[in-house]
Parts: sequence; C-alpha cells; structure tokens
Amino acid sequence: MRSLIDPHHARISVAQQCELLGLPRSSYYYHPQGESDENLILMELLDKQYLRTPFYGVRKMRCHLLEEGYQVNPKRVRRLLRKMGIEAIYPRPRTSKPGKGHQIYPYLLREMLIDHPNQVWAADITYIPMKKGFMYLVAVIDWYSRKVLSWRLSNSMDAIMKSLSGNGSLKLGQGEVLGLDLVGMLRNLDSSYRGEGQKTVFNSIGASFTIKDGVLRNDDLSFIAPLAKALGAGDIGIGSQTLKYRVNPVVLTAADGTGGISVPVLISGTWANPKFRPDLQALIDQNLADEKAALEAKIAAEKAAAEARLQAKKAELEARLAAEKAQALQRAQEVLDVEIEEGETLEDAARRKVEEEAKRGLLNLLGGD
Repeated sequence: MRSLIDPHHARISVAQQCELLGLPRSSYYYHPQGESDENLILMELLDKQYLRTPFYGVRKMRCHLLEEGYQVNPKRVRRLLRKMGIEAIYPRPRTSKPGKGHQIYPYLLREMLIDHPNQVWAADITYIPMKKGFMYLVAVIDWYSRKVLSWRLSNSMDAIMKSLSGNGSLKLGQGEVLGLDLVGMLRNLDSSYRGEGQKTVFNSIGASFTIKDGVLRNDDLSFIAPLAKALGAGDIGIGSQTLKYRVNPVVLTAADGTGGISVPVLISGTWANPKFRPDLQALIDQNLADEKAALEAKIAAEKAAAEARLQAKKAELEARLAAEKAQALQRAQEVLDVEIEEGETLEDAARRKVEEEAKRGLLNLLGGD
C-alpha cells in the first residue's frame, strides 16, 4: 500500500492519499528498525555458545551472558533465540511413538555405497553472522566429492528461493508415490479419491527441468506404472511454493501399453494444499481431435478408393477405345483393299494405293509394261 502513495503529487496531499487508501499515516511514515548494536553482539555470543552447547536453553544462555558481563533478562534472551531460529536440543517425551496415520519414510541412503560423483546431492541452509545482522547461506553439495555445486547468499530466505537458477534431470527406478492413488482417480473420475493405502506404485519416472528466478519449468515428465502411464508439463514455484502443472495420465487396457482411458488432470494451489481437478476442456478438445482425425482418415480412404475406381474406369475406357479403333482400322483396310506398312497411317496407305493404280493405268495407256 505504501508504494501507491506519491509524496510529490501536485494536487493530492499525503494525508488525503492515505485516507483514500485506508492506510494510517503512521504506517506510511514508519520505517522498521533493525536490532541495536548491543543485541547484535548478544546474538553473536548466543550463536557461538549454541555451537558449543546446543542443549542450553533460555536460562543457561542467560547465565552465560551474565558471566560475559551483560545484564539481560530471560524474555530478551528468548526473543533473540527465536529470531535466530535457535532451539535447545534435548530428549522430549513420546518422540519414538508415531502419531496416528503418520507415514514413516525410509532413509534412502542407508547401506548405499556412494562411490562416484553426481550419485547423491545434499542441500543445507545456514546463516552467517555479520556486523549488522546476519545473512542466509544455502548450498548444494555433491556427497562424494564434497564439491559445492551451487550456492546463494542473501539477507532474506525468500530472496534466496526466488533467485534460484539452473537446469537438471531426474530419473528414478521402481518406487511409489504416497498420498495419491492415480489409477483410482482415473477409474472413478474423482479427483478427491484416495483409495486404500493412498499410494501409486510406479516402474520409472524421468524428467528434465530448468529453473529461472525460483520457478522450475518441466515439459517432458514421463511416469510409467504397471497399470498407468502419464506425461506432464508445467511450472513449480520453488520460492512461492505454488503449483501450476498439467498431467495427462492414461489407464492402460492392453498389455502392450496401447489403448486405455485418458483424463487430463490440472494440479494447482500450494505445496501444503495442492488441488487436483480434471481438465474437462482438454478432454473435450482431445475427443474432438480424435473424431476429426477419424473423419479425416475416413474421407482420405474414400477419396483414395474413388480415385482408384476412376483410374480403373479410365483404363477400361481407353482399352475399349483402342480395341474399337483397331477394329475400325481393320474394316477400313478390307474395304479399301490396302495393306498398311510399318509407320504408315490409313490415309498414307490409301494414297499410296491410288498412286500405284494411277501409275499402272498410265503405263497401260502408253503401252508400257
């Protein structure tokens, strides 16, 4: 709201603009204050002590600061620890008992031999104390070589997530997706269907992606399952934690992977609250496209058949015309009593016969042979 106010407007004062926007003037003139120099020193001392004794709580930390010569009360220490995201590590009650319906996920690296680069990556976020406040540092590290593949530094976690860029690919073997029964959703045409176990078993998943300004873009998702397959494309906001994705799953009806029922699904919302709904418009468009393709194929087949019949009729007429022409020529030869020599036409043969008879008649008239 503050960005909408123009303090240099020629006709409307700042007070009038605040009134029009419903913004208190105190909120417009307020500028957040950072931590004091003393608080920054206290935060640095708390951070260093936490690295040595991560089990210290508020009271122990306060005692440590008192020993360092700083008169602080527990409320101040508690606020600074919360601001830094520091919490004492200690045994808690009932931590070994999972809650009702809680899924226990396996540790994927257990007993895995990591013997080459790009086999396992790890990501971590920490912060670096500065003279004025602190900076967040996020890094992606190759587990085998310990090489830092990428890193970002910022004073805002949100800015780090929205500045991520790069590209990569994903290839998984057999596994399962928990919380989503894709086959059941398609069979029941119900995006809210979960089914028993709420999982989808798959044979393989493959995809490539690019990341720009904290938004992951993918156009070639390939999901192969025993009873279904799916292709997907869309955007995933890493910084905003939003989803805008389209999956085109197919429930297979043949063992060779052909045929089946296809219902495109749109995935939207946030990571914490994703929403699934059938893309009915795409389904209608697909059905229309299939009908159009079938109609075009039928028209093409009928056109080819008509052309074949036309060519056969044409060949038949040409053959009949040639036969009638040969018969007419034969009758003309018989009537004219001529022999057509090679390369001659009927007219040439008739003219030749007339010339020969005229020549014989002239010779007879002159008494020649």
